[in-house]
Amino acid sequence: MLDLWRLQCFATVAETQHIGLASEKLLLSPSPLSRQIRQLEDELNLRLFERVGKRLQITNSGRLFLKEAQALLKHAANVETAARLLASPDSGPLAIGHIQEAMIGGVLPRIIRSLSQLSPDITTSLFPMSSFSQLSELKKGRLDFGLINGPLCEWKFDSLCLAKEPYVVLLPKDHRLKDRPEVAFSDLKGETWIGPPMSVWETLRQIFSDAGVLTPKAYQTFDITTSIAMVTAGAGITILQKSARHLISENLHVIPIKADNFEMELHLVWREDALSGTGQKFLAVVQSI
Repeated sequence: MLDLWRLQCFATVAETQHIGLASEKLLLSPSPLSRQIRQLEDELNLRLFERVGKRLQITNSGRLFLKEAQALLKHAANVETAARLLASPDSGPLAIGHIQEAMIGGVLPRIIRSLSQLSPDITTSLFPMSSFSQLSELKKGRLDFGLINGPLCEWKFDSLCLAKEPYVVLLPKDHRLKDRPEVAFSDLKGETWIGPPMSVWETLRQIFSDAGVLTPKAYQTFDITTSIAMVTAGAGITILQKSARHLISENLHVIPIKADNFEMELHLVWREDALSGTGQKFLAVVQSI
């Protein structure tokens, strides 16, 4: 079986192309390092380096072997990290996906702030992505938790509804409806829409159909701030959650929408096996908020 330390010596020499530089990185004298390389070559029966002056030049075979060695070293590091987490299940990283609305509305920042105060040993990696992508990544085991625009429909995950809030329509400065106290979807016939996210757009399509309004022209955007900028330029209108009003300038108009059951639902979803000690702490913080 290959020695991991010998592989690390080889990889470092391959990256630096110099025994002296590699020995400094490895805190190992040049002579023992050279011996490790020779022993690896003998073990593999493969020439890994050619000496060119005072430097080493990796061979074609060595370059191919380097990719395999780096992959093995990375996997070994991951195994070591996993073992440390098993030994100390109440600390370690969490991978959390989220839609923009979770961040802009302030729900996720409050959760992370409380988590850092109560459990500073837990680190979180945040991944902005669509609801559908989060569910897919959860299924693959690449995320521990997700904050999505619900409801869940056919996806089978444990979940918790964190928030419900109404959508409002965002209109340009001189829009014909700017003085209305509220608008219905039938009032928005013929408008050009900017965004919104695809998960919301599918709901809008059904609402327009029920109101007898043809599916309107729309520009798909990837983030809420882009949509706001385009509305500011007069390119169309958009909708956003009510709690995002702090993002809007005085030159735009925010009008409530007259519609039943048209709300932004924010759901926390998770894999059952994510509820280790770390996951349970995270869920407890969420429930407390």
